[in-house]
Amino acid sequence: MTVDTQTAPPATKAGARPPKSRRTNVNWNSHPPAWTVPNVAAAVFTAAWIGHKLAISPMLALTAGALGFLGAATAAMIDSRSGAVIAWRAVCWSVPTVWACAALVWSPWHPSVAVAGIVLALALGVLAGAVRKARKVAARIALQKAADGTGMEGGQLAVAPADEVWDAENPSKTKVEALAANWTARIRRVCRIKGAQVVAVAMWDQDTGYTLKVQLPLGGASWKDIRDHAEPLAEDARLAPDCGITVKPSAERRGLAEVQVSHVNKMSETHTVEADYSPQSIYQPIRLFTLPDGAIFRVALKWAWMSISGQTGSGKSSLLHLLTLQLGRCTDTIIWHIDVGGGGGISRPWIAPWHEGRAARPVVDWAATTDAEADLLCRAAIAIIEGRKKHYAGQLDNGKVVCSPEVPHIVIVSDETATLPERVKGLLVRISQTGRAAGVRGATSALRATAGDLPRDIKQHSRVKVAMRVDDPDEIRYMFDGAGKVDPELAPWEGSGWVERQDEDADGKPVGKKHLTPAKADFMPDSMIDEAAVAIAGLRPELDAASAALANSVTASRRAYTDRWERTIPELFVTDNEEIEEPGDPDRARRIAEAEARQQEEYESMGSVEEGMEKLSALKDKILNTDYSQESRVEVDPEAVAELTGALTDSLSAVLAVVDQAGSGGIGPAEILRRVNAGRAEADHITIKTVQRKLGELVEGGMVTNPKRGVYVSAMHQEGQQ
Repeated sequence: MTVDTQTAPPATKAGARPPKSRRTNVNWNSHPPAWTVPNVAAAVFTAAWIGHKLAISPMLALTAGALGFLGAATAAMIDSRSGAVIAWRAVCWSVPTVWACAALVWSPWHPSVAVAGIVLALALGVLAGAVRKARKVAARIALQKAADGTGMEGGQLAVAPADEVWDAENPSKTKVEALAANWTARIRRVCRIKGAQVVAVAMWDQDTGYTLKVQLPLGGASWKDIRDHAEPLAEDARLAPDCGITVKPSAERRGLAEVQVSHVNKMSETHTVEADYSPQSIYQPIRLFTLPDGAIFRVALKWAWMSISGQTGSGKSSLLHLLTLQLGRCTDTIIWHIDVGGGGGISRPWIAPWHEGRAARPVVDWAATTDAEADLLCRAAIAIIEGRKKHYAGQLDNGKVVCSPEVPHIVIVSDETATLPERVKGLLVRISQTGRAAGVRGATSALRATAGDLPRDIKQHSRVKVAMRVDDPDEIRYMFDGAGKVDPELAPWEGSGWVERQDEDADGKPVGKKHLTPAKADFMPDSMIDEAAVAIAGLRPELDAASAALANSVTASRRAYTDRWERTIPELFVTDNEEIEEPGDPDRARRIAEAEARQQEEYESMGSVEEGMEKLSALKDKILNTDYSQESRVEVDPEAVAELTGALTDSLSAVLAVVDQAGSGGIGPAEILRRVNAGRAEADHITIKTVQRKLGELVEGGMVTNPKRGVYVSAMHQEGQQ
């Protein structure tokens, strides 16, 4: 015979005390249901005896009984109890009330009153037992009725795993009564909320789960009592490892909780962002996340500051690129980046197409990659905040600047905030506190959700909070005050995390309380950034003149805003002779410097292109107009002629040829440099300074036009377009 050691009880000696775990714990502060009637009868008898001695009016007993019945009936109606329950509560209050009135008049010891009290108490006791039994029978019948069609008995339904009740193949065919009964039993069992009742089940359109509406009993039970048992509920329901439960308060009224149960987790899938580059407005919510049920989560950033935390590899950088894309589509918004810790890694791909002449303007209007530039950017933002409302005083809406393409909203996206100096962090806090009415908001990201990385003042002023994948629940609790018990394992994928959301009505207005839910950011591949940067560059507005002047005013020696690219481009891109030395070629930098010096000397000796052409023309006239019949001869130095014509034709003609080949779309200096040097020996390579000088001469001479910053077009092609 085989014995199951996991279920067989251990052998004990005769007379030995049972193990401690098997002892019965008696709670002397509670009584079995059968004691209810004697306890109530004794209390009423004692109160009536004392009242009779004090000559209290029977009207007081009638009033107390009426108020008691009214309260009990109201509670029953709130709980949507049946008429039979209300009638039973009326009997329970009216019988002792009538007896108490008689006892106050004649004394509870009067034979007739005492006998009547004993008979009524016994009758109520018997009736209470019958009612209690009837309730249990009715509950079993209701449970069996809910189980009909599921192939289970009522008792089995109460303890069945949720997957056995939910129809995975055809979720819309799931019997909602069975789900309600299954989860009612589970919530009462796990959360220990006696009287909790699932009163409605709403199946999700995505066929991935459902939402339970739970009615809480009287006595102070809260939706948080269920939220704090979300993980035990998921375990009891035997849900899949990547599926969980989200609990939130009902927007309908207090006393209701909504429990979202996921059977298929859409967060495990990759949701690539659509290549949608159509224009939008900052006044419209932007799409960023997909929720476990497959629903789309949009964020309204016009009035809200956004805080983001996420450890390395969590997908935070991808989220910042996605945020830049969605904000870049707004025709009434400009983006400022603070990218000190990343060395410009977030900003660079959005600026590169413009720097290379492939886009009309950079998607990011200002990129600060140094502490000094970040300080300057923040001070410029504060100057705009302090001066905008005054300048546009006649155009305010409820005291707020109305943002438009003419007066754009400003969003400051700060990456790796922990690396910023404390002064800059303080400026960001000030902007978050004061910038809302002036149309200046931001999104602040940090590696960890801790006070050292993400200033508490910024977090407190952030209406939109995101915690990308983390391992420590304490970081989630820091980011979301009052988050309760949160299981990080419900968002383990790269790009996933937790967001604080609030339901909205049909008009998009927030309703109900905020609640925490897992979410996954839409994925934006790196290959898409360049395409997007070119596509949306033309949508970006220019900063209004008043704000630009305010931003320029923060320094006396330089124009903080207007000259921003002169300071930041060298920090973002390799320019001039900033070539990286390659292994095995330590003299490369020296040779480039020598080439630049030689080309500079040639430029200075030749002068401008007009001066060179005049010299060559004068020499030509002198040669053609000389009378060779005379003995006089024109002394012409062949080397000087070759040097003059070579300087005019070599670099200049090469640059002009490349611009001409680029066609009407134009080309930027960096690409010109690459093409010119591609066909030359290394000793004949020119530098970016030479390209810029030649472009300046060609523009001045009318052979090349500069229709927009960083783009050069051959005059011949420009004329062809007109």
